Amino acid sequence: MSRRPLILAAVLAASFPILTSAQTESDFYATPKTVPEFWRATQFEIRTGNYERAAERIKGLLDLNPDSKTLFDLVDKPPPGTQGGMAQFLRLRNVPRWNANAKADQEAKQRVEELISKLSKAVEAELSNPERIRRYANALAGPAEESSFALSELRRSGKAVPPVLAAMLKEQPGDDVRAAILRTIPLLAIDTVPGFVAFLPYADTASQSDLIDALRARNDFRSLILSADTDPVPTFWYLLGKPATSELVKKKARDAIAAATLKDPTLERDPDLRTPQGQLTNYAQQLHEGTANLAKMAGDAKNEAVHNVWIWDGKALKEVAMTRAQAIEHYGLKYARWALDLQPDYAPAQRVFLGIAIDHHAIRAGGGKLIRTAPDLHAALATAPFDLLSDLLEDAIRAKKSAVVLAVVRVLGERTESKAARPPGKASPKAGAEKELRPALLVKALDYPDPRVQFAAADALLRVPGPATHGRNAQIVKILAATLAGNPDEGAKQKVLLGDPDTIRSEAVASVLHRVGFDVEPVRTGRDLMRRLRDKADVDLVLLDRHIADPMLPDLLPQLRADRRGKALPAMVVASPDGLAPVNLLTALARLAAVAAFEDLPANPYVDFAPNAADAVDRVLFSPEEMRRRLIGRHEAQVRRMQEAAERAGFTLTEELKDRIAYLSLQTFSPEILKSYAPQLLDEERIAIRRLLPPLVAQEMGDLPSAALKSRIRADELPSLEETERIIKLMKLTAGYESNLPAERLTAFEKLWDSLWNPESPKLPQMAPVRDPTIEGRLARIVAPYRGVQVIPAIFTDVDFKDALVQATDPKSPLMTPAERKENAKVAMVWLRKMATGEISGYRFADAEPAIRQALRSDDLAPLALDALVHIPSRDAQLEIANLAVAPERPVSLRTQAASALVEHIQTYGKFVTVPQAEAIVASAAAADDPDLKSKLLAAQGVLKTDAKGTGDRLKQYVPKSVELKDEGPPPKDKESEEKKQ
Repeated sequence: MSRRPLILAAVLAASFPILTSAQTESDFYATPKTVPEFWRATQFEIRTGNYERAAERIKGLLDLNPDSKTLFDLVDKPPPGTQGGMAQFLRLRNVPRWNANAKADQEAKQRVEELISKLSKAVEAELSNPERIRRYANALAGPAEESSFALSELRRSGKAVPPVLAAMLKEQPGDDVRAAILRTIPLLAIDTVPGFVAFLPYADTASQSDLIDALRARNDFRSLILSADTDPVPTFWYLLGKPATSELVKKKARDAIAAATLKDPTLERDPDLRTPQGQLTNYAQQLHEGTANLAKMAGDAKNEAVHNVWIWDGKALKEVAMTRAQAIEHYGLKYARWALDLQPDYAPAQRVFLGIAIDHHAIRAGGGKLIRTAPDLHAALATAPFDLLSDLLEDAIRAKKSAVVLAVVRVLGERTESKAARPPGKASPKAGAEKELRPALLVKALDYPDPRVQFAAADALLRVPGPATHGRNAQIVKILAATLAGNPDEGAKQKVLLGDPDTIRSEAVASVLHRVGFDVEPVRTGRDLMRRLRDKADVDLVLLDRHIADPMLPDLLPQLRADRRGKALPAMVVASPDGLAPVNLLTALARLAAVAAFEDLPANPYVDFAPNAADAVDRVLFSPEEMRRRLIGRHEAQVRRMQEAAERAGFTLTEELKDRIAYLSLQTFSPEILKSYAPQLLDEERIAIRRLLPPLVAQEMGDLPSAALKSRIRADELPSLEETERIIKLMKLTAGYESNLPAERLTAFEKLWDSLWNPESPKLPQMAPVRDPTIEGRLARIVAPYRGVQVIPAIFTDVDFKDALVQATDPKSPLMTPAERKENAKVAMVWLRKMATGEISGYRFADAEPAIRQALRSDDLAPLALDALVHIPSRDAQLEIANLAVAPERPVSLRTQAASALVEHIQTYGKFVTVPQAEAIVASAAAADDPDLKSKLLAAQGVLKTDAKGTGDRLKQYVPKSVELKDEGPPPKDKESEEKKQ
């Protein structure tokens, strides 16, 4: 017999020692009936090495479905023969195998986790029970032994204690209980301090005095200021400055500030910092600038709610989980609000309050104009004094707070503040140079590295009445032209400019970006990338492969960040090894399966089997036999479709590829539907999964259900160059099929696609990113000096890319949406039209001619563009106007306006229309049915192509026709005059 089980039993027996008790060994063999008896029996079986029997005892314990109190007593008041505490239960995880049968062993381990989870919840619930805490708080005033035990139990309850003790202090308990509570507060753990600090401003005067003493009595009082949640000094400053605070509390607050900071506030150099409102504003400013004492948590990078903030809701204390941004907003606005409470007209507090509020509202709103997303905040900003707005804008530009800069610039434009367009005065002269004027506020914003701000500044400067004195006319026209050129087409998405010299690799990356929801425009060189950025302001994200050349990456990044449009764009660098394309056959096949599920396949049209509905079975409208026939037929049709596509892409239909196709096709059906009507397909799925599992995984998993195996099927190895080309071809075929899906099925299609990657029940293995630490480390050093540049691995999934995008973008200044670009383009076109028609003078609007001509393609912008183009003496402008006049697919009213504009342009600047265009105008005039359009086209024809013979021919064909006038009868009588006549 092997000695290994005996040694293991001895080790576990040491973990579960037998305690001295009055019970005999035979008691452990009695059939357990209660929860304590089952637990006692479990430990006994473990000590004797009978793990299979111990697992049965755990099952019996759980089958009793014990309540929280019973489970808590199991930990807190262990039965005779056992130990207390959670450690005894956590040691159950040390058992390597409960049963020789793999399935039974897995079930036993799941029960162990279930037991530990229930016990943890029961202990937490009981320790945080307000009645229990209140009972022990009252016991603090009892005899020494009882008081000591009560203190120990309150310490176990941890941060659940402050809300109860605060409520008791509000209720004015007896002097002995009150004194005992105040004596206990300094002895509690540090996690209770945030609750008492949050309660301090709202306590009565006597409690405020005593709470200050209690906090000062803590051994760690000096270290409390190291963290924002435990720092009581801002609260002390608020109490010190509040007029309603008693003199005793003010004195204690002043002494506590000096004791915590070891500084005398009256000796501060800055006079503002000698006042409570100045100090509170300073604390808020530190939070706004990111230099405050708010602890950094592990979940901050993923924007998780890991900061527990205590607040007083007017009735009770409560703890709220917040993200780092939310915690900064909470503390910053609280301190700034306190400063304004002490002095409502205190401008520094107003400034920092507006800055924090706007900055963090932008995170929640995801962009958009403040008047739409936060009307109250916009009202406060729009009615603020100009000096406050000026200082706020200066500070925001200096600190690169884009959301604040944008909001203030828009308000200055709405108010048409002429002072914001004028230099604020003369700066001190430089040595050996004449005095120079400081740039105006809006001119500074014009140079801000954010296209939103640049456009808002240009718009604001154009709104200011009077002649322009800023000297930036040419720059404003460039900004308007770029904004107009960025007008998206209907249905356009956010755009990624993808720089990669390798065509296959770039197409593979583009397929991932398309799935995430981006439009992709590839470029091959760094020079092409920079030229494309200057052409249009419609790029939202730059994605560079590290192999980019002409110039190479180390030289391209400084150019990108120095460019007026590229400096604010988030950028990502793909750390791709040589010759590797980030593609995955399994992912490509999954996309094909999702598309095929919504296609009208030959001889097998699309049927909604409710693939994602919880009540799928209840929604079935066919008989069981018909459902079975339809399901099997549809599955076979989808498999044929996918196999045809794979063969067209150049793949050989191996057995593994057939299994993959069959498996992925079945994932597009509801398991409930298959179980009810076509269980044979579930058998087929089970067989396919087993074939697709790696051999070792298949042995390890044993008889687990299919749902537990789907995420463990074989993933792809890195493809060769030839296989990569085949995968790219398959992706292109799939994209073509997808583009033909009816619009009403797209929502369900996307839902099905997301379900394949659902982390709770994944149907595909996660594609592990291909990482090369050496390459990524080298790239990290290259991109380190540049803000907003993120290094990502060579192969990445949709989820990986979304996570990386969050890291690369500023949440306070998200990517521009197509709707926002369209709105800005219309405003830009309005301004360019005004320049062209002479409503605004001093701007070379003709420099924007290419963008204006491009605007003719949009039905919304074309009327404004036509008004502008008739004032530009350009051959290209006349040709574009002529093309629009004869375009049969465009609206009649737009063609009519274009024909009229063409006549005006020809009469003003001469004929540039080509012979084919002139002939097209003649043909369009003859075919036009609308009388207004026909009239304008004939006028254009008369200007372009007149001849006496043609006129004679028309005159000969004219035959007078009688015009029938409709008899409308006498005009209706005026009722009022008729009544007067009567």
